Amino acid sequence: MPVFSILRHCGAALLISTLAACGGGQSASEAVPERTARLLGSAAPNIAQPVLPGDMSNYAISKTAAGYAITGNDGAAIPSLPSKLTRIQFADTSLALDLETAGPIYRLYQAAFNRRPDVGGLGYWLANFDNGLSLEKIAEAFIGSAEFRTLYGAAPSDLQFVTALYNNVLHRQLDQAGLAYWLSVLRQGLSRPAVLIQFAESPENVAQITPAIAAGIVYAQPGINYRPVGKLAVSQSATVGTTLTLDASGSTDANGEAIALSWSLERPAGSLSAITAATGGTAKLQPDAAGIYTVTLQLSDGKMAGLPVKAQITVSAAAVTPIADSGIYKCNAISQDLARALYALGHTYLDRDHDGKPCEANDKLLEPAVLPPTPSTGMCWVNGYTRKNGTYVKGYWRSC
Repeated sequence: MPVFSILRHCGAALLISTLAACGGGQSASEAVPERTARLLGSAAPNIAQPVLPGDMSNYAISKTAAGYAITGNDGAAIPSLPSKLTRIQFADTSLALDLETAGPIYRLYQAAFNRRPDVGGLGYWLANFDNGLSLEKIAEAFIGSAEFRTLYGAAPSDLQFVTALYNNVLHRQLDQAGLAYWLSVLRQGLSRPAVLIQFAESPENVAQITPAIAAGIVYAQPGINYRPVGKLAVSQSATVGTTLTLDASGSTDANGEAIALSWSLERPAGSLSAITAATGGTAKLQPDAAGIYTVTLQLSDGKMAGLPVKAQITVSAAAVTPIADSGIYKCNAISQDLARALYALGHTYLDRDHDGKPCEANDKLLEPAVLPPTPSTGMCWVNGYTRKNGTYVKGYWRSC
């Protein structure tokens, strides 16, 4: 059975077990010497935090034997960076590379709520940790939150509490040896916040979390206003008449502020399409002509504007099976899109008033009940129509 050591902070005893949060038969993750003081919330670390222009996506960050290296996406080195990078502030977010300090907060957050930490909440608790608040006090605050009670129960028994920890932290069923051990230490007086910390810092949970934070931990530093980042998802190709969804719901703001979206559209010649039904984070576009459409998303959190996001959509004409000119198409029986496609294929009789616009609304009248005799090859019948002034023009044959 494991041995406990008593570690003290601000006069309060904190029991840190050498047993992992995984069953009584497995050994625990011992706090490494350089991290022990931080887990107890002692003096704030010496954190160097350069501020770099532009969004984090403008940079490449790589792990090295000495720590981390950062360059521009073009490979150019960034001047005047500290020899050991710990925290970096970008225009859109901040990044913690000191995993021995930020890692326990991330793991505790995940353990308490069984989810990836939100960047604002993580930044808040990391700042408190940096300023000396102990990990146990943070765990105590997590356990007292409404979200924790929803996940673990309003007043769980020790059995329910330990069972939920296995499910939500280690993501597996508990083993009987582990259950007996944890029920025993809880009866002996180890606090639930201390137990939560031990599950969070167990080798099993550390192994689960390490891939997610190996390249650094994204967070929002309290008191810093970050600019929103736009994400635009839309099909890169479509056909005329297809209704496209422009999805900006993946846009983010590190401060958690509401984002206002605005849309603009560049259209090919002859198009009258417009972006419509802009609700929430999505909008609609129905291209009415073939060509290149460029959608621009602009966003703001009321304090800062994000960088514009553009997407190009290549629209092709709807596929139409070629049909020999028969002179009998009726504009009131085909769609506007099909009329345009047929007209583009040479069915000139669809333009009855010869203004270059096939099947206009004022042309859609009832057609004659009896079709005219079949003409000679190369001739197309132009149906009769009524002008806007009320006069009627009789149908006639013309060259196609």
